[in-house]
Amino acid sequence: MTFYTPQPAPSYNGIVANRAIANDQNLLRHNSSSFSLNGFLERDPFENLLHQHEKKFCTYSHVNIFATTFNVNGKPPPQSLCDWLHFDTTCLPDIIAIGLQEMDLAMGSYVGGYVGLDNSLRQDEWLFTLSRNLPNIYKPIANVRLVGIFLVLYHREDSKVNINEVYLSTVATGFGLLSTRLGNKGGVGVSLKINDTSVCFINSHLAAGSNELPKRNQDFREISQMRFANGLGIYDHEAAIWIGDLNYRLNLFNYDEVVRDCTLGRYEHLFLCDQLKEQQFKKTAFINFHENMPTFRPTYKFDVGTSNWDTSEKRRIPAWCDRILYWTRDKCIKVQQSNYTSIEKVIFSDHKPVCCTFRMEVKRIDHQKRNAIYEELLRDADRRSNDMLPMISLSQTEFKFGEVYFDQPAIAILGIKNTGQTPTRFFFAKQHQDNNTPKNWLTGIVPPIPDLSCILVLRLDQGRDYFVVINAKYAGTKKDTESEKIVNDNAARDDWLIDLGE
Repeated sequence: MTFYTPQPAPSYNGIVANRAIANDQNLLRHNSSSFSLNGFLERDPFENLLHQHEKKFCTYSHVNIFATTFNVNGKPPPQSLCDWLHFDTTCLPDIIAIGLQEMDLAMGSYVGGYVGLDNSLRQDEWLFTLSRNLPNIYKPIANVRLVGIFLVLYHREDSKVNINEVYLSTVATGFGLLSTRLGNKGGVGVSLKINDTSVCFINSHLAAGSNELPKRNQDFREISQMRFANGLGIYDHEAAIWIGDLNYRLNLFNYDEVVRDCTLGRYEHLFLCDQLKEQQFKKTAFINFHENMPTFRPTYKFDVGTSNWDTSEKRRIPAWCDRILYWTRDKCIKVQQSNYTSIEKVIFSDHKPVCCTFRMEVKRIDHQKRNAIYEELLRDADRRSNDMLPMISLSQTEFKFGEVYFDQPAIAILGIKNTGQTPTRFFFAKQHQDNNTPKNWLTGIVPPIPDLSCILVLRLDQGRDYFVVINAKYAGTKKDTESEKIVNDNAARDDWLIDLGE
């Protein structure tokens, strides 16, 4: 199996294939604030942690998916689709996803959609024909339509995988009337769970025309913002399968040389000039989507009723317009694409149908185990959070200075030791001060209270407070103390005197 790695498009026959599209780059910057083209939304950090322990509470199995896309050029369905929809009865897929483009080109389909009328005749024809051509054990589980863009999913009744939580959505692009898009281009989607794995299927028809590359990229960006009634966007799922007529062409302009290379089977050489791979390399569209390298002929454009390239006056250059890509939220989600091919025998359209099979690993959650691990992770997170809190120890929490004198420093040392696991910033908090200061004329003199005390608040940045008690006894000034001592000494001498007068 060969996987294609995007490379810068080379010069081909004297024509540079990887020309920058300035307008398209401007569109990317303009929309970057509302949508991430990387295809990733930020997951909650705790959900990430829980995801890392998923194997402890999940069991895994595989689901086989058959996906196909076909631009039917407005043609009604033939009675038999056996050349297109044929399966090995010994290994039938669990799910079949069929995407059609240009299912109905009648003007009534566009106008009917605009004025709110239901025009489902052609849709009913296709649903009837598809169901008749599939094995009887397949039952439809969802279908969604936007004018000519149609997606239907079937589930094999005896499959061991469960399908639930099915939601539908559409995004119209293309031309419009006033502020309403008519939906001649756009995308339709189905969101569902296969067992407990969320998967999104998208079918789209992007802007046509060799010179409409910027519009194709813009269509992709608009469709990528699709949301479902369950609140999920495309990239909120664990996996997505995107099919459709994406209309990306080859950056080549010589019809005869391209046809010659197709005849010689030089597909890998031609694929280097594929616009879609060029845009993926430039990170302007389908970022982080994957696709096996096509080993089949380009699927557009053919003379209707044949497998001959376009012989009309326009002589449109062959291109791989019809594609099937897949995306996964992370590398742990295992998806394999195989049997990527086109069906050359189908000739009633100017396109060829493209199909492939996917083998996807899906999970089943043991919710009791999940809840237990969830609680354990919460407790561990709390412990880690507590461990990261700043912590210190103090050499002492009370200082007794004894007698202190006015204008005479009294010094003691407070030792602070960091006993936590992170660097710690500390400071002494400001003491509360009363702003209601009395007027000067309300002042007076009262005898001093000899006992002094205060409490210092040592505060840790993003941590707790520590309290240090200071006690002292105010003894006035040194001069006062010495005078008092002299007086006391004199008083003592008076006691020693002998009264000689007696």
